[in-house]
Order: sequence, then structure tokens, then C-alpha cells
Amino acid sequence: MKQEYTISLYWRIFYGAMGTSAIVFSLFLLTKPTNGLIIFPVVFGTGGVVTLINQFKSKLIISDYSIVRTTVFGTKELLRADIKGFRINNKVIVIEPVEAGYSKIKIRDYSSIGNLNNLTSWLRTNLKDLNKEDYEKEKNDIINNANLGYSEGERTDKFKAITRLSGIYNFVGFVLFVLFLFFLRDTSAADAILLVFPLIGISIIYFSKGLVTLISKRNSAYNNVMPGLYLGVLLLVLKSLNYYHITNYDKLTVPSLILGSVILGVLAVKGFNNTYSSRIGQFLLMIIFSAAYAIGVIANVNCSFDKSSAQIYSTTVTDKFISYKHATNYHIRIDSWGDHHEAEYIIVPKSFYYHTSVGSTVRVMEKKGLFKMPWFYVDL
Repeated sequence: MKQEYTISLYWRIFYGAMGTSAIVFSLFLLTKPTNGLIIFPVVFGTGGVVTLINQFKSKLIISDYSIVRTTVFGTKELLRADIKGFRINNKVIVIEPVEAGYSKIKIRDYSSIGNLNNLTSWLRTNLKDLNKEDYEKEKNDIINNANLGYSEGERTDKFKAITRLSGIYNFVGFVLFVLFLFFLRDTSAADAILLVFPLIGISIIYFSKGLVTLISKRNSAYNNVMPGLYLGVLLLVLKSLNYYHITNYDKLTVPSLILGSVILGVLAVKGFNNTYSSRIGQFLLMIIFSAAYAIGVIANVNCSFDKSSAQIYSTTVTDKFISYKHATNYHIRIDSWGDHHEAEYIIVPKSFYYHTSVGSTVRVMEKKGLFKMPWFYVDL
């Protein structure tokens, strides 16, 4: 038996067009003054040539004796007797050897392979699914963890419940992201939701007894709340920095460091996934998340909980436009006011945008800020 898998016709045409375009673009660059930057046409040209050649070289051959992977960069072969199993990951199929000294066979961008369903069916029928094995092992470790309950049934129920909870949290994060972009961003309810939602995710991690971490592998039995947390924190930062017009960030550092350190401490104690390979990578992700959340919270609270009296200035709208990148945003350009000696563009609510016109007068309401970070908003 011998089966050969190559790139499908559709992807041959696609990659062929990409490679040809890269070569043509490199030749175009060579006709222009380079100022010594010859590297750019060389890179584009080389990439185009490699892409074109790989359309004919790329193949996977499966026989009774071995599996052979050939690309423009070379050929790798694993004897069937030396194969431990396979993994189907996001962008690559990996065929792993029994002995660590042998090279793995990696099939990158496997969606471009013709008759992919036949290939994956053969792999599942003839080789061990290592992702599935890892999942079952992790699940058994969880079910046998006495810290999760007295009986196996209790531990199983807790595992199923926390799996549902983390899935619901991530789904709600996606829903909130969509609602915020189109409906809720200019409401006071949005502020409360965006402040609390990431805390709910952190609480799930903290009280899950290790069943939920900040991040986990795609096919892991351990759950994560990273999608929901990421979307929640992203929304909070966008809301805080784009819709509250803070004029001085000097006072942001200290409270952000304090809050960020607390969040980082909680995540460092409860959020590590011991089945994930890189603890350094996890810790860096925790730092980024903690810093982003802390900055978003402090900036938001500084403005939304500010009870100081506003100092009022009058200014003129000199331009307005709507942008549609990532989300619909409404911009107006206001003339100089107070200590602001130059005109500036700001994002305003949709309702405010349609109640103003170029040449109309608006009021700038400047406030001190709860954390002494001055900010302003515009009013009619």
C-alpha cells in the first residue's frame, strides 16, 4: 500500500499567484532606487521562488514501511515501527517518533492538502492520537484528585461543572465584545460590566482548585478563561483610553502598579498550568494581562467615579467624520480651549455626533479626576 498526498489544485493556484506576485514585486523594486536596501527585493524574490517550487515538491507519502514528508527544504522519513503517534494542532499535524533522538514530521498548513479527510481518517485509524491520550490522562488525574471531592462521582461532577462554567464565561466575553462594539459602549452599564467581568474570570481561576488556569493547550482537560479575559480587558482598555479623554497620565503609574501587583500575585499563585510547557511564557502573559487590566481600571475609575465640579469651556466643532476600522467610531474635531492651544480630534457618542455640525459650539467639561488625572468630555 502506498498513498501520496499533495497540495490541492485550489491551493496550488492560490500559492502560485502569491509566489508569482512576490517575484513580480521584487523585480519592480529592483527598478527603483534602493538606497542600498537591496535586501527587500531579494527577500520578496526568494520567498516567491521558494513558494512556487514548493507547490511541486511538497508531498506526504505513506507506505506499509514508512511515512515520508518532502518539501522544498528537504525530506524526512520515519519508519512505521518508530512512530509513537500523531497530533493535529491548530496549524500543523505532527507525527512524533518513539525515540526523542528522531526528528518529528511536521505537516504545516495541512488545510491545503488534497483529500485531507482521507489523511486524517488514516492517521486516526492507524496511529495513536497523542492529544487524545494526553486529554484522557489529564482527565484521570483530575478525577483521582482527592482535593476535588470525596468520591469519584463528586469529582466528575465538579469537573463537568467547571468545564461548563469556563465555556460559558468565554462565550459571554464574546457576546459582551459584540454588544460593546455596537450597543453598550456609551452607557454607564458598560463601565460596571467592564470593571467586574475580568474579576469574575480571575475568581473562577482562584476558586477552581487548579481546574481552570489562565491558559491551557487546545486539547487539554484543564480549562482556561483566556478568551473571555482577553476580550474583557481589551474592551476595558479601549473604553478607558478612547472614550475618557484624560489629559495627564502622570498619576496613573502608582495606583496601576499597586493593583497590577495584586492581580499578578493572584494569577501567579493560582493561574499556572503545570501541563503547559513554558512557565516563563505564562508568567509574561500574566504580567501583560495584570498591567492592562490595572491601567484600564484606574483610568476608568478616575473618570466614572469622579465627583469633582467641572470647569466649563466653549469651543467650536471644525470637522467631523465616522471611521469603520474594527468598529464604528464617531469623531469630531474641536478647536482650542483652555490650556489646549491646538485643535484635536476626539471620539464621541453616536447621539452626540448627530446633534452637532461643523461650526456649532460645544462645551468642554474639564474635571480633576478621582486619582488627580484631569480629563474632559464634551456636551451641548
